Amino acid sequence: MLLFRTIAIPGLSSVGRWTIFGTLACVLASLSLTWLLILDIDSALAPRILLVSTTLPILIGAPLFFFFSLKLRGLAIANKRLDRVARTDSLTACLNRRAFTARVNAWLLGPSSPPCGALLVIDADNFKSVNDVYGHESGDEALTIIARAIRSVLRVDDLVGRITAVDLLRKAVAVLGGQGGGGRPDMAQGGGPDGSKAADAVDAIRAALAEAPVAA
Repeated sequence: MLLFRTIAIPGLSSVGRWTIFGTLACVLASLSLTWLLILDIDSALAPRILLVSTTLPILIGAPLFFFFSLKLRGLAIANKRLDRVARTDSLTACLNRRAFTARVNAWLLGPSSPPCGALLVIDADNFKSVNDVYGHESGDEALTIIARAIRSVLRVDDLVGRITAVDLLRKAVAVLGGQGGGGRPDMAQGGGPDGSKAADAVDAIRAALAEAPVAA
């Protein structure tokens, strides 16, 4: 199941290929058309006409193909950035509610999903008091530190998302499951963690939060 479109960004080598092959195509088309038109023209003028027919597509076509290839590459980069912004929470860089719920639903319904997994619902204790006492900027910083600490101990294919307090009753803020690939070695054994590995994940997250640096 495709959750989000994959946006391919053309490399600079692709820009060069489009410029070269596009220009060559223009030259061949120009030469072919010119050759058909000069069949009845004095043969003394034919070399000059063919030279012009070769030079003009290069002088005009090459810059145009290069320019439009760069524009298409820039557009692909901008679309990829917009796609990332649409899927992530701007403060914590975690998946936002829409992206997170879509990934969770796809994981639950996917035929290739592991038979077991762990779902963690993480809530910061007394977080409202942080906002009330230290201000919302400190609260935002605390959320960023928490998200960074959680991601630091999870595997590369584990999901971390941020949702509102209302949505918290329906969906989790983090999901552990899938194949291994990073993070703690004892949590990276394929097929999804069992109860003990989920408990290890919780302990690792708590330890990371306890050791997280907090600005004075």
